[in-house]
Amino acid sequence: MPGLQVIDLDSNNIKSFANNMKSQGKMFIAFLAPWCGHCRTFKPEWENTKKYLTSIQNKGNGHIITVDDKLMQQLPCEKPSVFPTLSLYNGDKWEEDYNGSRSQDDIIKYLNKHNIIANYLHKGGSKKKYIRKLRRKRSKRTKRSKRTKRSKRTKRSKRRR
Repeated sequence: MPGLQVIDLDSNNIKSFANNMKSQGKMFIAFLAPWCGHCRTFKPEWENTKKYLTSIQNKGNGHIITVDDKLMQQLPCEKPSVFPTLSLYNGDKWEEDYNGSRSQDDIIKYLNKHNIIANYLHKGGSKKKYIRKLRRKRSKRTKRSKRTKRSKRTKRSKRRR
């Protein structure tokens, strides 16, 4: 099926998905455990990310999967040993684990980088707006760092007097 599919695997659909996993193409799988404190903290951000990805389903290609620690044993792929783990797969072949921030923005950037969703998509804006937003953030950072350096210099000069 073309387009981006956001799927929560449960006991009803895990077997059919596992049987067809080799032919599914690119997948970003979130392995979560209900007993894990880190997973409980990350879950609201993941739900917001899934909601955003659901709103742009026709702009991507691949699968965004959420699977429970008990059900993951039924998947024919490499399983993680720690939770939460976000991994990129091509069919049932593991490609890499996601090691970035657990924020929606960073996950979206990662999915853009790996061509699961179209590059220009980011929180409801065009490519031009997105680039402008990034430039503004960068310029604010450089202004802040210059201010900090200046204040450190003035403190040093006051100490010398």
